Amino acid sequence: MDCPQLPKVSAYHDRALPEHEQSSFAQHCESCAQCRLELARLERLSAFLSSAPLDDRRPRMAFSAQLQQKRMLQFAQFFTAAAAIVFLGCGIALLRMSNDSSTTTQARSWERLAITQQIDAAPAPDEEDILVQALFREDR
Repeated sequence: MDCPQLPKVSAYHDRALPEHEQSSFAQHCESCAQCRLELARLERLSAFLSSAPLDDRRPRMAFSAQLQQKRMLQFAQFFTAAAAIVFLGCGIALLRMSNDSSTTTQARSWERLAITQQIDAAPAPDEEDILVQALFREDR
């Protein structure tokens, strides 16, 4: 039959139990062979794991993270430079357009043409205008 205190062995080993339970569980382990065996097994496992060499993958993982960060920085620098080139190109194009007199006169002649067509082309009178004019003529 399993001891009901067996689930507490791991917490006792990790010193995760409250102080009053830690001391009472230590007394329990003196009288319970099953808990004592489990505690001994956990202690051997901890000793084995602490004596094992550190994982040699950590430096490679750190190098990989640094390489990825460096690539992201290069990516950001490339797109920053590309955006600056586009910005400068647009600025130069706008300066050339504003300094080019033929473009300015073409725009002005187009504006004049649009304005004169609106003034010259008076809207045709509709039926309502004709009726209003006829009413005023009769009164005179």
